[in-house]
Amino acid sequence: MNRYNIALLPIDPEQQKLFVEIAQAHFKDIAEGYILGTDALAHVTLCQFQAVNESMVISSFRAWRCRSKMVLSLDKFHLRKGQAEHEGKFWAEFLMIKSPEIVQEQTACFKHIKKAGLVPLTPVEGYAPHITLARVALSNVSNPETYPYSVAVQPAVGVSTENGVFVRTLAGASKVAVCRLKFV
Repeated sequence: MNRYNIALLPIDPEQQKLFVEIAQAHFKDIAEGYILGTDALAHVTLCQFQAVNESMVISSFRAWRCRSKMVLSLDKFHLRKGQAEHEGKFWAEFLMIKSPEIVQEQTACFKHIKKAGLVPLTPVEGYAPHITLARVALSNVSNPETYPYSVAVQPAVGVSTENGVFVRTLAGASKVAVCRLKFV
């Protein structure tokens, strides 16, 4: 089975580029196996899952009724300790405030994936919305510059790697969610 991801992606290419620039400026020389760039899109995962083929993934995504608008606030830059196959590594990420809206959306997405007969990989318990910038081996990295801004995002489904890298969009919803990122 292949791995896929339903996520919120920036609509504006300039905003996608901004996340890439932040990741590249701070983690380019120390990234290991994951860094935003030409082969990795900035995104907030709702649910990673496994499926047999892309046509099943696309039809399931199109049948899902995602929220049309949402406001998310960025909480802070964070280094999350890797587990299992990522032990000894750290995930450099921007944590999002875990609002009731994003939790409801993630729960609905998880249930939809399960009901569609696909294999969900992002459990509801412990869900922590974030934008991953890179995977690094160091625990003492510099924090990216912080400043307030907003980014419009669109729910999309795409191909994902084992490390959760969103590498290619398969389909995007016609409805747009709005994500406000407030750097602290």
